[in-house]
Amino acid sequence: MLVTVLGGALFLGCGSDDDGGMAGPTPKPTEPRIYFAGRDTDCNLSSLAYFDVGSAAAVTITTLNGPDSVADLAVDEDDGYVYYTFSQSVANSEDSIRRIRIDGTGAETLLSIPSSGNTPRGITLDSELGAMYWIENAGCAPCPDCGSCSELRRAGLDGSNATTIATISGTRNPNKVTIDTNADRLYFTDFQYSPHISRVDSDGGNEFDVYTGAYGVGDVEVDLADGKLYWIERASIGDPVLIRRSNLDGTGTETILTAGGSRATTPRGLAIDLAGGKLYWTESGFCGDTPSGRIRRANLDGSDPETILGGLELLIGIEIGS
Repeated sequence: MLVTVLGGALFLGCGSDDDGGMAGPTPKPTEPRIYFAGRDTDCNLSSLAYFDVGSAAAVTITTLNGPDSVADLAVDEDDGYVYYTFSQSVANSEDSIRRIRIDGTGAETLLSIPSSGNTPRGITLDSELGAMYWIENAGCAPCPDCGSCSELRRAGLDGSNATTIATISGTRNPNKVTIDTNADRLYFTDFQYSPHISRVDSDGGNEFDVYTGAYGVGDVEVDLADGKLYWIERASIGDPVLIRRSNLDGTGTETILTAGGSRATTPRGLAIDLAGGKLYWTESGFCGDTPSGRIRRANLDGSDPETILGGLELLIGIEIGS
């Protein structure tokens, strides 16, 4: 479904996640393809879409009814799928791990999570090993004193053999996760209670904090070529947001860019285009706000920031096509 940009406004059509038939891998464009998740400003609908840099419009993959919404996404272009976690609502009525073909067909729920269970948040893929990893947030701290603990979980790309690889105990509120496929390690963030980035082997061993900051840590990405971590860090709504980077062990931390600065331009999702040497991120407001969403990018050192797509509503996650 086409999402047309007219007069600075993005008009979302009401799609569905029904299975519409078979589709093969999506041909790779010459320019980067940006995948993103968002919500309407009334927060009644959420959607997955993509945008080929240099084109005039984005394309909606699917639109989903609330009260739950897309929490995060991950892309496997070789097999033609977008994977996503579906949660975010107090009702927790449809917590699940899902996937859909990039052309909008073949939607399926891979794993359903009971309403009494944890809430799925960040998701990442190791396509070569056929595995997906995600955060299940218990919404409770400190654990186990308050109840169940959050978990880092793994399953096959078809949802098979789901297992917990790490239990995240203490005063933690884990959010986003990314993978270093070179070293077979995962990095996950905490935004609320103990602002940090932790690292753990993909089998759950050797967990430790590589970075602890004064402010909440949002999305995180790994630069496999240069051995760097990039992340979003902010104190509270409306404050300027830091985009920072470090070595993979947390040393050499530096701020490369200050973004946001208002409620309407709060950064959330982060992605790296290694081939193009660019960093991409989303900025938008919150439920009930006037639409202000936009996708921005800069060089990996933070120079030359620019907006590449505006007129969007509330934005959540972002990924670069592989």
